[in-house]
Amino acid sequence: MLLFLFPERGTGGSPRIVGSETGRTYHVFCLDSGAPYIFRDSAGELAGMYVDILSSLGEREGLKLSLSSGDGREARRNVHLGKIDAVAGCLYPTLPDSEIFGYLPVKNLDPQNRNLSVELDLLTHRLSGKELLSYVFTLPFLREPATFFFPGREAGGTDTLRGKTVLVAAESQEERHLSGGSLPVSLLREESPRTVLAALAAGRGHGAFLGAYQGIKISREMGREQDISPLRPFPYLVAKGIAVLKGQSALALQFFRGLDTMERAGEIDRIRDRWISEFEPSVFSMRQIWNWAGAGALLLCAFLAWNMMLKRKVTIIVKEREKILDFIRDGILAVDRDGKITMINRAARTLLGLSHESVGKEADLCIPGLSAGMILAGGVPSTTTNRISTAPFFPAARSPLFRQGEPSGRSSP
Repeated sequence: MLLFLFPERGTGGSPRIVGSETGRTYHVFCLDSGAPYIFRDSAGELAGMYVDILSSLGEREGLKLSLSSGDGREARRNVHLGKIDAVAGCLYPTLPDSEIFGYLPVKNLDPQNRNLSVELDLLTHRLSGKELLSYVFTLPFLREPATFFFPGREAGGTDTLRGKTVLVAAESQEERHLSGGSLPVSLLREESPRTVLAALAAGRGHGAFLGAYQGIKISREMGREQDISPLRPFPYLVAKGIAVLKGQSALALQFFRGLDTMERAGEIDRIRDRWISEFEPSVFSMRQIWNWAGAGALLLCAFLAWNMMLKRKVTIIVKEREKILDFIRDGILAVDRDGKITMINRAARTLLGLSHESVGKEADLCIPGLSAGMILAGGVPSTTTNRISTAPFFPAARSPLFRQGEPSGRSSP
């Protein structure tokens, strides 16, 4: 009688119907994750990222979904009473001995499995009706960032919390994630994320582990944004799933295909970005990405303009140098380390009977008897008996225009 008069208190409020307006109604219970995931707005209506994703999924697949929310205790009660068809927000993959589903057999659906429909069909034909009704099918739903919150204005690091006391919300997905042994800490459980941050500000723990956006929003509402600092970038991604109950393999497959299509089309990312930008403007959003892309484009244009200006100045300098060298009466020939001609002025072209086309060719082939390769290898000046009577100028290893060894005079016809 007491239980009837005073039922177990949950989040309150009526369910919200989303998706298709016709057909059978499927009841989906959303585990409390707070804003921006699932919460009740000022009018008492369910809102958040979960609601938008499930609403889009229902419209896409022609499903009429009745959404309600509550904590893990209320979820267990509804599961065992058979009042709901699915649970959104459970850990994925879900362990067989999950606290929510208890003794019920759990099958996690792999997104990479192309033969999933065949496997589910074989499973449903192999099991009896009663056995199939007890099955739970879980599939990926959303990846939520989680982070550590530290007291004070400066955030520490994950290594500083090893062996220390970390505050978590009791029966939360973040508690279950941290209990898996990802970091050896001592857990101190509080009733809700709000009491977790209040206890952290009061100095009852060395850190707190919460959903990143959820914790940031609560700290702002509490006026403790300056006293509590989240660790950035967020070190953890908690994979959340949606579990289909009562062995409804056809519904699980429909959810699976619908969510996969939404993911590939970028619809889930657009929903996520919209809620993230509303509750946490400093986190990456599409608007910020476009702003950064515009700033990057301006920087790129400035760099290209500077590069073109520099290239033009270098071209002018090179042309002026060539003009100066052409006015020198002495013949000047420059070769590189491989003995190829890199520059030849007008006097040298006249004296040696060469043209501009000789630039880039081997000097020994253009001027027989020059022995440029031997001079470069030995570093000893040499005279020729063919068309050059004295030692010519050759480029040194440290200068494009050089004399190898001691100056040996000028070239002559």
